[in-house]
Amino acid sequence: MKTPIRGLLATALLCAPLFAAAAPAQLTPEQTFDLYARALLEDDAAATRSLNDALKPAFDGQDSVTPVPGMMAQALAEPWQTVLAVAGVKGNPAAAETMYAKALKASQCRATRSTVEDNEYVDDQKIAKVDFSCQLADLTSVHPLFTASLTSDVQATRTRFTEAYTKALQSGPRKAVTGTLTLYTAKDKSYWYSSNFDDLVGPVLGALAPFEEWIQDVEAAKAPKVTGVPACDLLLQQHRGCVAKIAPDQISGVDAMAEELKAKTQVMSAEEMTQECKALRPMAEMIARAGTAALPDAQVFDLFAQVIVHGDAPAQRALAQYMQGDKGVAIAAALAGVSHLDDAPEMADWPQAAAALRARQASVRCTTDSVQYPHGPDGDSALVDYRCTLPDLMALLPVYRQHPVPFNGPHPPQMAPTLAAAYTQLLADAPDRERNVTLAFERDHGGRWRADPSPLMGTLADAFLPFFEWNEHPPGEDR
Repeated sequence: MKTPIRGLLATALLCAPLFAAAAPAQLTPEQTFDLYARALLEDDAAATRSLNDALKPAFDGQDSVTPVPGMMAQALAEPWQTVLAVAGVKGNPAAAETMYAKALKASQCRATRSTVEDNEYVDDQKIAKVDFSCQLADLTSVHPLFTASLTSDVQATRTRFTEAYTKALQSGPRKAVTGTLTLYTAKDKSYWYSSNFDDLVGPVLGALAPFEEWIQDVEAAKAPKVTGVPACDLLLQQHRGCVAKIAPDQISGVDAMAEELKAKTQVMSAEEMTQECKALRPMAEMIARAGTAALPDAQVFDLFAQVIVHGDAPAQRALAQYMQGDKGVAIAAALAGVSHLDDAPEMADWPQAAAALRARQASVRCTTDSVQYPHGPDGDSALVDYRCTLPDLMALLPVYRQHPVPFNGPHPPQMAPTLAAAYTQLLADAPDRERNVTLAFERDHGGRWRADPSPLMGTLADAFLPFFEWNEHPPGEDR
C-alpha cells in the first residue's frame, strides 16, 4: 500500500543567490537537507531552484527534484475525506488541502546536526547522516476521541473528534518529530544528494494523518493475547483466519509462527516487535481477502503479481487454491520460483548482496492499475496493466562501467568485489521508480484466469539485475 510518497525559511537564502553562475558554492549536508525539506514538504519554489542548481553536476545538467505543487497536501487530504465520510460529516476537499498545506508549511523540518563518515562500499566517497527535527501538530489528545468515534453510533461523538482534529492541526500545540536522512557525496565532494526521501516524508505524513495506524491499534487491542505485543497478536489473528480459509491442514504453521514471535519477545523490545509485525501485516491482510471461494478479478490479478514478485508462501497457497487441483499447485509453485532473484549467478559468492536484494525485493509493490477486457467483462481475455515500484539502480552505472559483469565467457557471470559492494549499498538506498507492465490473461469459458508471466518477470529481473541489459544496450547509447 508501500506504501509509501514544509515551512518557510525566513533567512537570507531567499534574498540572495546561493550560487555563482560559473561555480556553485558547496552546500553543507545540513543546508542540503533544509533545501530538500523546503522543496518537498513546503512547496518552496526558491528552495527547489537552489537545490536543482546545486545538483546539476550530479544529474547531467538536469533538474533532480521536480515536486508537483500541492501534491503532499492532496495526499493527506484524501484519507481525511474518507474519515469524514465514515463519521457522517460532509467534507470539503479544497478546504482540506488548504488545511494540510498550511500544516506542511508550518512543519519546519530542519537539520539539527550531521555526521560525516567514509562510505565503506565506495572508495573516496562520503556519506552524511543528517539528524532533523520537525514541528508537527500534537494529536495525543485527539487519539482517544478517534477511538471513541469508531465504537459510537452517536453523531456528536464523531463530530467531537473531527472538530478536535481540525483544531489541533490548525492551532493546537506542537511536538518535535525527529528522524535521520542519509546523504551522499560525489567523488569531487562538490555536492550532497539523497537517493531516498521516505525517511523525510514518511514521519511527517504519519504524524499528520495517523488514521490507519490508529485503526490498527484498535483492532490489535481486541486480538487474543498471545505474544503480549498487540501488533503481533493482530498479525497472528489475521494470519490464522487466512490459513483457516485457504489451507486448514496447515494451521500448525500459525502455531509455530506464534511460538517464534513469543521467543523473539525475550530478546527484542516491544517497539522492535511492533515494527516487525506491522511490516508483515499488509501481506496477511491481502491473503485474508484472497482466501475466499470466488475472487474478484482485481484480487486474482494482484495475487498473480504477489506470487511472481515475492514468491510468498501464503500467496502461493491462495493462488493454488484459486487455480484448483494438482495443476493449480504446480502453476503456483512455478510462478513463485521465478521470484528467487537472489539465486542468480551474479549473486554467487556475495551473500551480503543476495541478502540486500531479498530485503529490497520485499518492499516492491506491484498493483493492478487498470484492466481492459477486449471482448467485454464476461469475455475470456484481459489486459492487465500493473504499476510497480522498483529500485532505480542507474547510480550504479559509473561503477559498472569500470567493473562490468562478463556474460560471454567460460565461467558463470559474477560481480567483481567493488561492484558487489556498491550494489549492496545502493540496494538499500536507491530511489523507487514506477514502471508499468502489462500481462495478458486468458481463461476458458469463464473459468480460472491464467497468464504468461514473462513481461513481469523480465521487468523485475531488469530492475534488480540490469547487468546483461547494460552490456547489450549501454544506457545513453543509441540502439
